[in-house]
Amino acid sequence: MGKILNWLKWRIWWLITPKFNQGVFVVVFERDIDSDYVLVVQKRLGVGGTNNYTLPGGARKYKENLQEAGIRELWEETRILFSGEDLILIDVYSRPYSRDQQVVFWCDVDRVDLPKVINPSFEIAMVQKIDINDVDLFMRGNDDHISMTLDAYEFFENRYGPHRLN
Repeated sequence: MGKILNWLKWRIWWLITPKFNQGVFVVVFERDIDSDYVLVVQKRLGVGGTNNYTLPGGARKYKENLQEAGIRELWEETRILFSGEDLILIDVYSRPYSRDQQVVFWCDVDRVDLPKVINPSFEIAMVQKIDINDVDLFMRGNDDHISMTLDAYEFFENRYGPHRLN
């Protein structure tokens, strides 16, 4: 009986969900003397299925352009506000099995100053900067976000050159 109910729930979800979703994620890097860092958010346990770290981002709302969605999601999840001119489109990932598309922006800023007190939304537990070399450790199990981050980092290094320790 349980298998039938699960199948029925899945089938109803499949029929009523939009046939195509666009997710927008923003990659924010900061270069320091000793390393390069990426800004990540930790979802609360149970929101999105894990408590692993991800890139700030989420679904584009109806009649919202992609840059507006990126700015809104970055603000909602980190309380950091950037203008549309700071966002550079990096890549678009299609995931036909999920009926969605992931749009990745890179935020072109020199330095990210996290607010002293962050009151994240109900879905965000923590916002922090992690070393780029630890991305796969923090985002384990989230292969899409790992590859989006590393692809964006390659773009970042092509633009500014590889990190050199002083």
